[in-house]
Amino acid sequence: MAQGRPSNLSSRLRYGGPSLLYGHPVARGATFKPSGDPARDPPEAEKEGEYEWLRRKLGLDAPEGRDRWDARFSGDHVERCKAENQFWERRRFQQGKSIRAKKRQLEREARRSGS
Repeated sequence: MAQGRPSNLSSRLRYGGPSLLYGHPVARGATFKPSGDPARDPPEAEKEGEYEWLRRKLGLDAPEGRDRWDARFSGDHVERCKAENQFWERRRFQQGKSIRAKKRQLEREARRSGS
């Protein structure tokens, strides 16, 4: 947002007066300073990080929400996806190999799976 006052009309339509940002600037010297009186000061709250917000939004902060989320990632479909992903992960490292090296690797894998 550009610096300076917003247009009078937009402020009046949104907030019914000048924007709170301009009425109460939040900058170094003008930030909130608690007076120490618990009756006047709002309760202190820790700033919520991105991960905490996401955990709360997905319901992972409660045990039942976590179990529900884990249940979505179990079953035959997920096992098949994992197996496919392992195939493609192995395949990814075979791109720059020569034909002889690929053949030797296939032989090694056949020996490992056979024993």
